[in-house]
Amino acid sequence: MVSTSTRGGAKLTQQEKSSILARNLRAMDAHDAEGLLMSVYTSVGEALRRVSTQTKVLLDVTSSMQPPTTNATSPIASPPKSPGLPPKSPEMFSLDAQLANGSGKANNPPRIAVQNTQQDVQEELSQALDMSSLLGQAVDTAQNQITRVLKVRNEQSIRLPQERFLRYFTLNRLFADECEAVSGRGSQALRGVINAQISGFVQVMGTSEAEKVAGILDGDDWNAKDFTEADEKVLQKVLGSMSRDPPEWTEGRKAIWEDVGYSPERASESAEVGAGDKAADTNGTSTPNTNGAVATGTKIASKPAYIDDNRFILVRSAIQLLPTLDHFLSLTATLPSMTSSISSALLEVLKTFNSRSTQLILGAGATRSAGLKNITTKHLALASQALSFVIALVPYMRECARRHLPSSGQTSILAEFDKTKRVYQDHQSGIHDKLVDIMTGTSQSHIKSLHTATYDKEGDDQEEEDGEVDSPSPFIETLTKQTLTFHRVLSRHLSEFDVGLIMRRIAEQYREQWVTAFKAIEVKNQSAKRRGTKRLVKDAETFRAKLEKLEGFREVGEEVAEVVRGKVGQERGKKNEGGEGKEGDEKGKG
Repeated sequence: MVSTSTRGGAKLTQQEKSSILARNLRAMDAHDAEGLLMSVYTSVGEALRRVSTQTKVLLDVTSSMQPPTTNATSPIASPPKSPGLPPKSPEMFSLDAQLANGSGKANNPPRIAVQNTQQDVQEELSQALDMSSLLGQAVDTAQNQITRVLKVRNEQSIRLPQERFLRYFTLNRLFADECEAVSGRGSQALRGVINAQISGFVQVMGTSEAEKVAGILDGDDWNAKDFTEADEKVLQKVLGSMSRDPPEWTEGRKAIWEDVGYSPERASESAEVGAGDKAADTNGTSTPNTNGAVATGTKIASKPAYIDDNRFILVRSAIQLLPTLDHFLSLTATLPSMTSSISSALLEVLKTFNSRSTQLILGAGATRSAGLKNITTKHLALASQALSFVIALVPYMRECARRHLPSSGQTSILAEFDKTKRVYQDHQSGIHDKLVDIMTGTSQSHIKSLHTATYDKEGDDQEEEDGEVDSPSPFIETLTKQTLTFHRVLSRHLSEFDVGLIMRRIAEQYREQWVTAFKAIEVKNQSAKRRGTKRLVKDAETFRAKLEKLEGFREVGEEVAEVVRGKVGQERGKKNEGGEGKEGDEKGKG
């Protein structure tokens, strides 16, 4: 602990002494501050218990005291007087006796006067040794001084790591409970300071975690990572909190009398957490080829996470969101009265994750923050999976919060969870729209090639003689290859449901584009018409055959092929009609 010397303190004013003491208190690290409070609370608690015991002993003694003695020649002796208390003089009974019975009978006071005198003595002593008054003053004095100390260290306390703060909270709560048990009345001032610091801690933690999540997102390379056994344990705690608090949240912490350990390197546990995150960054990017599940078939697929029967291929930022969720939800078990504030802070972190990922992927910010060359289908698919993962977790977090919320304050917080889920779903819909737009734009560029295709180009004699076209047009080959690759990437990273949903939307776009485009094609060069129609048929059949296994594409392929076959049939019909007309003319001439 760094301390300011107070030598020569006799020459300092009281204000200067207080300032030095406050500076020394703020300079204490978490370990020393906890030790100081524990020592003070132990000493004060022991002193209060002794005061309570000694007061009870004195009350027992006074309750067994005998009344003051009297003699025949003197009036009743006055009871002892306590300083500061109004006299309860028995001489009034002597005066009453003299007035009622005459002066000669004053030396024989009635028995009732003696009894009343004894009661007055006991009442006066009881008032002087009133236990609740004495203990109340002692407790108030102790708590006023402790409250001043806690306020001085307020900024340091609300920035403690979670484990340290929970120990700090438990220590203060135990002291407040002991004071209340000894004095019999509540300690509102101390509890008020503690509750204010809990609110401050939750707010600081929320801000810190939001910044941490944003930083992890900025550094994410948007490659899939393995979901490890340690990650699975954290996930199971979050899922299990829907119905009960995991034992790790309530039973896994050390008792207040057990030291959590201290060394200069661990003076700030939050710094240790930051170092762990940095190490995770290194581990996450050092072996991208083995951990990243990308489009090529030569790389190993990442180990997925599972919620119920749903599979999730996750990036590092989504996996590292789990400990943050676990920290917030565990606080609802240890600080149930603050569940509303904790839930609000948790929701702010989720909003940060959503908004920042929007900027990085849909806004292409990752090309600057993570050095990506461009945002690919894989990046969009992995972003969608991260959103799906959070969407799947929201109902579990909502139920955990509901269990700890008071019935009067549930509606607004639970509605915020539902609203956050809808925001994530809207973001995911935007990503799916982007995926559809990518393939729609790709398809549209190939339609331009269709309109400029060389269907009017004349082939060689051998090709005419064979009557077959060896290969489809290059744009059809490219389109089908790109579509199949797109589907393969989605299948590796998205759920079967999402893949089917996206591919059906793309199929509808292909239907509108290619049916219209093939209908508009005409082969004008009569000498090349035979070859041109054959190539049209080949292109349509290739389109159908290669894409028909994709969901929603069988009907599209059949419709495109039917349009081309109909067009070829019409051309043949026209040719036959032209041939028959020519033959009839020749017969007429003959």
